[in-house]
Amino acid sequence: MHSDSPRDNSPNSVTTTSSIHDLNNLLEHYQSKLNDAVEEAENQDTIEKGNIHNYEFDRKKLKPRTLNFTNGTSIHVKQSLIKITSQIDFMNVSFDTTKATQRSYIKKFLTEKMGKKHFITQEYSDNVTANTDNLASCTFNIRIHDVNNKKCIHKIVHALKKNYGAYNFRIKCIELAHDFYNAPPEFLTALFKSIQFDADAHSIRVFRLKGENQTIPYEPIRFKNLLLQGFNIGVNDYRKDDVYYHFYFKKTDYNKRPLPHEEWRLRAEVRLSNLNHALEDLSNLVKSGFKKLTFTQLADTATTEQRKFYSLYIRPYGQKLSSPILKNGHYRDFKNFICTNQNLNERLRESVKNLSNKF
Repeated sequence: MHSDSPRDNSPNSVTTTSSIHDLNNLLEHYQSKLNDAVEEAENQDTIEKGNIHNYEFDRKKLKPRTLNFTNGTSIHVKQSLIKITSQIDFMNVSFDTTKATQRSYIKKFLTEKMGKKHFITQEYSDNVTANTDNLASCTFNIRIHDVNNKKCIHKIVHALKKNYGAYNFRIKCIELAHDFYNAPPEFLTALFKSIQFDADAHSIRVFRLKGENQTIPYEPIRFKNLLLQGFNIGVNDYRKDDVYYHFYFKKTDYNKRPLPHEEWRLRAEVRLSNLNHALEDLSNLVKSGFKKLTFTQLADTATTEQRKFYSLYIRPYGQKLSSPILKNGHYRDFKNFICTNQNLNERLRESVKNLSNKF
């Protein structure tokens, strides 16, 4: 005894004598199949775009990308070249003054002199009170945003020297950023999966509002949706760690004012804290600091299973191993199916060189 397998009772054709009801059923049947196909295509597209090896960063080698589907069909998708720029988002600079003054006076002076507000704090030692009126020397910290070239720094330094006898300028913290224009939202996933985190990286999370933290989900679709909802990726703790990573969609400036749509981009930032560099060393600091934003990719020797795992599960695959592997007489910093992304890293080095030459 056996039971018949379920049959699809949906009509597969209509004739001139078919009823409106049959026609509607047929349309609903095909619409359902179309919706399923569209959803599969969108999901597959999201997964593929979340892999860094599916992007080409050399204009001469740019060619259509192939998407393969479970039903055996494939389509070619035209790729756009991703524009990359590098910048100093901000840097914190400490300085001493020979004239007694207060933080609020310096802030007011610079606002009038430069036409923009600066965040300034004062350092106090254990034996110094907050009243600075009687102090012969004070130490302050200023945060300088959008450091585009040497000139914008020198304007501030010159004004502080002239008005307050400022000296001993030292870079204490710097935030460096790569911006990616013309990149799809999934490229943020690809960057996270491929960045070369240190072995001791921790607190890997997505966050939005204060206290609204979540662990990184495994699923590419869910991860993309969180990012589109305004969640950012954070790694380490910027309040106490020397290195802090931040990935997000940049749609506002540092004053939270909306940017024009053409200036929207994906951003990968690294903040280096607890520094003590002279201003004259800024160019070298930029070059060395950006090395923290180095990327990996799947190795050519990766197995089919490893490639599938890399595509379907969101993890920081580029994170260095705590104990490097000895292979063929050389130590490997990564899992055996991960290697450095020479193509992307070369593009980034060119961008960093263009920036560092301005200092």
